[in-house]
Amino acid sequence: MSSVGRSRRTGYRALAEVHRYLDLMRPLAVEGSAWRPSARTGEPLLVSEFDAVGGRVNGRRVRWAALRPGERLRLVAPGGGSMLVAVRGDGGPPRAR
Repeated sequence: MSSVGRSRRTGYRALAEVHRYLDLMRPLAVEGSAWRPSARTGEPLLVSEFDAVGGRVNGRRVRWAALRPGERLRLVAPGGGSMLVAVRGDGGPPRAR
């Protein structure tokens, strides 16, 4: 199976807002967060030694592309909080409505 890259053009203002969120707001939400997935969603998947391609998840090297959506929601960063880009104020992943 091959993966197909996607690209999308965006304006400077929108890109600046994304960077502002990543630099200022997201770190405040996840730093020291006690968030963990609920028992209903499954055991936490603790991440260490990560890069753009993958990371060590519960001690085993895993490629991000190999994770299913439900597994991605259970990823916990080394310093606490979700590994997803968008997080709630408590450091957890966004909830489905």
